[in-house]
Amino acid sequence: MNEALVLAHGAFHGPWCWRPTIEHLEAKGVRCVAVDLNRGGLEADREALQAAVDALRAEGARVHAIGHSLGCCSVAALDPGTLATAMLLAGPVANHPDLPNDRDMIAAGFIENLQPQDDGRAILPRDFARNAFYHRCTDAEAEAALDQLRPTFVYGTNPADPPF
Repeated sequence: MNEALVLAHGAFHGPWCWRPTIEHLEAKGVRCVAVDLNRGGLEADREALQAAVDALRAEGARVHAIGHSLGCCSVAALDPGTLATAMLLAGPVANHPDLPNDRDMIAAGFIENLQPQDDGRAILPRDFARNAFYHRCTDAEAEAALDQLRPTFVYGTNPADPPF
């Protein structure tokens, strides 16, 4: 049985952020699908990921899901019976007694720096995003990534909760 990964990006990002990972893994024969999230909230993003999982399973793949940051919320909401494994990287996990809540895992100043957009999304100022996301990158790497950031819907692990 072949292995496949479904990748869920974090807030303000898109499938582009997985490109180096995809290139590395596909060179080793692992099929990767990075799903474009930012569809309006947790349920819409979960549905997009589940559709990718289901399509890969229909092709006979054993599917693993990886979520980063906000993408963890959608991965955690997938049907566990359709996944071989799931990995959550640096993201919130709902109702776990040994972990802090969503707000405790957010970088200092994150909420205060969110700039609401007319369509319900939010964006971060470029200088804040540079320091929060790309402080270990070269200037060229950081600038290339910053140029691709976009407004996003910001939500937590519980779809009933209001955005941050």
